[in-house]
Amino acid sequence: METSLTLARQFRLVCLLYGTLLATVSADEKHKQMPFSVELGEPFTFDGVPPLQAFAHAHADVDGTKWLFVTGRHNGLHGFSEPTPEDPENDLAVKQANQHFWVIDIENRKVWKSPLAAVKHLMTDPLRGSNCLHCQVGDKLYVVGGYGASAASRTTGNMTTFNSLTRIDVSQVVSAVINKSSWGQHVLQTYDDALRVTGGGMLPLDGDLIIVFGQVFDGLYSPAVGQSSGVFFQQYTRQIRRVKVSDHVRLDASVQNYPDYTLGQPQPNDPSDPYRRRPVPGTCKPAS
Repeated sequence: METSLTLARQFRLVCLLYGTLLATVSADEKHKQMPFSVELGEPFTFDGVPPLQAFAHAHADVDGTKWLFVTGRHNGLHGFSEPTPEDPENDLAVKQANQHFWVIDIENRKVWKSPLAAVKHLMTDPLRGSNCLHCQVGDKLYVVGGYGASAASRTTGNMTTFNSLTRIDVSQVVSAVINKSSWGQHVLQTYDDALRVTGGGMLPLDGDLIIVFGQVFDGLYSPAVGQSSGVFFQQYTRQIRRVKVSDHVRLDASVQNYPDYTLGQPQPNDPSDPYRRRPVPGTCKPAS
């Protein structure tokens, strides 16, 4: 418990310092200069690059120029129809879900893809999800949770938050996709209720995975206020979770040694609640 408490305090301190820094710059931006600069290059595209949003990605160490993209959706901003159990039109339509593993060579401007349907032994529904948590650790990409359609789900429209952890051997999968060979043996999966989250943040820490905030969302994505309509169920985790991953022989995930740390008290429908958050702004860099 002490480890979780320490982690939570550190996280809250970082948020406090970041907020203080922004306030200081806004109040005296003429005299305060950030200790770094950000420069954006000209956007570009090339033939074959798919439109994707809410995806997971990793950099492959094949030759330093290739990236792997998985999960996500092909459409942009979703609409806001009025779905009901009797007329379950889905704002996040299944037909727009990403159905492939994509490899993109940014420097040489080449694109390869391989369909999820080609792999039979994996649960591919989570790999079609959106807003999955993801993090690259060395040459492994870890993908957790996410929201999407599940054949096994009994929620409205079969839309659910997944409880999965998928580990992808990045370089092996990239090579297989390029060479049009099988890549399923380079992907492992496991399941645990602690992994059931979408829209949160995730980063590595001392060999474990840290899951920050996010939510559980089951049913159709809808503008309906409240959950009494039966169209959806939504609950923010308000938690920092530390997940211990073992993948020497088989992939396994456990939070038994690290109790969840819940921040604050629930404040339903209160956007000012500081721990009612998703997607969490942030990222993580590859760690060894």
